[in-house]
Amino acid sequence: VWIPTSTNADNGGTVFRPDSAPAAGRWERDADMLPLKWFGAKGDFTTDDTAAIQAWQTAMATQYHRGGIVGPGRYKYTSPLSWTDYRNLMIVGSGGNFGSTAQTGSTFEFVGDSVAHATGGLVFRSVFSVVFRGVGFVNRTAGLSYFIDIGANDSPSLSSHRVLFDECGFGTAGSGACSQAGILVANAKFVSFKGGLVDFRGERDF
Repeated sequence: VWIPTSTNADNGGTVFRPDSAPAAGRWERDADMLPLKWFGAKGDFTTDDTAAIQAWQTAMATQYHRGGIVGPGRYKYTSPLSWTDYRNLMIVGSGGNFGSTAQTGSTFEFVGDSVAHATGGLVFRSVFSVVFRGVGFVNRTAGLSYFIDIGANDSPSLSSHRVLFDECGFGTAGSGACSQAGILVANAKFVSFKGGLVDFRGERDF
């Protein structure tokens, strides 16, 4: 849809600025569930999909959509994905299966730098009612303390509530062993998992 008064930034997925670069006027598309591949993610485990995933996250956070769709593929990312201040969000994949050499379904695979990113391939802060369904999470980075970090260990003000991983898979591949645990939950309430290694710290109420 052409919106002549829009000045929204081009995000490559839902907002497009014409090549003539007008100050106002954008092509925009909308959906209740935003497909990750709209934003340029390839899911081939060769392409670094970090920027596409981050643009997708921003669109869901700022445009008040209800969620996102992660199509089949192996989505490689090289910097931790921060989920902060998300509300009432659902992320749906095609299955959270994974193995040591080949993944099937929809998987996010962290191939990062443990020196630059010592903790957390996925970081959740101040989220409320967020659901991941049928998505896999694979850590391929050695030396992380935790792969998934929910809540902020020393910051109750950043606590998260009602985070659900439904029919999701969690695992490591290659050299991706964590030094302490795969998942840290701290200062969080009502966090549910189906599968994965969980290290509970701090406040908990299930």
